Amino acid sequence: MSKSLIILGASGNSVDILDTVADINSASGDTIFECLGFLDDNLNFVNGTFYGLPVLGSLASAPKHTKAVFVNGIGSINNYWYRDEIIKKTGLSDDSFVSLIHPTASVAPSAVVERGCVLFANVTLSAGTRIGRHVLVLAGSVINHGSFIGDHCCLATGVAISGGVTIGCLSFIGANASIHPDISIGDRTVIGMGAALITDTGDDLIMAGVPAKKLGHRTGEAPHK
Repeated sequence: MSKSLIILGASGNSVDILDTVADINSASGDTIFECLGFLDDNLNFVNGTFYGLPVLGSLASAPKHTKAVFVNGIGSINNYWYRDEIIKKTGLSDDSFVSLIHPTASVAPSAVVERGCVLFANVTLSAGTRIGRHVLVLAGSVINHGSFIGDHCCLATGVAISGGVTIGCLSFIGANASIHPDISIGDRTVIGMGAALITDTGDDLIMAGVPAKKLGHRTGEAPHK
């Protein structure tokens, strides 16, 4: 039986989620998910359309859609530390969210993917990895054995996570960044595009470069949409 799906956010990641849904349906030979549209707090979008589907209302209107399941597509360098607040604004329980795994993703039998995650095309999860709630892992990223990704993180395209790495909640790992084995990354930390991180980090840091060095602390407040 097909599930009605609503995507949080009319944004770039949400377009890729639409493609992921289409590929899941195509690979199964059936309609596993039917996307009804989007929810977004940007008033310029509400009651309009985005990539041919309606923007059904604000995030707070989510409980009205009692027969739908949800996934969060909102998450970028501009708001990565805010993803838990986005979920809270919907008033939905975790049971209302589903995880979407692209048919080309390779997920080890011992890997764990919690609710609300999206694994895009050609993602690899090796043995014993664990992906927390509401995590976005963009195309081509690799998470090696025994690593843990905290709730609400965003991993951009082509990230390479070595074995035994722990990443705290609400962190953002930029495209093509590489993370050395057995290190820890704090909460709400950003690792810049193409960085090579070889040391542990604390919370709320901005790290970039090869090898990655601290550029500063995250100081932004939650964005107002």
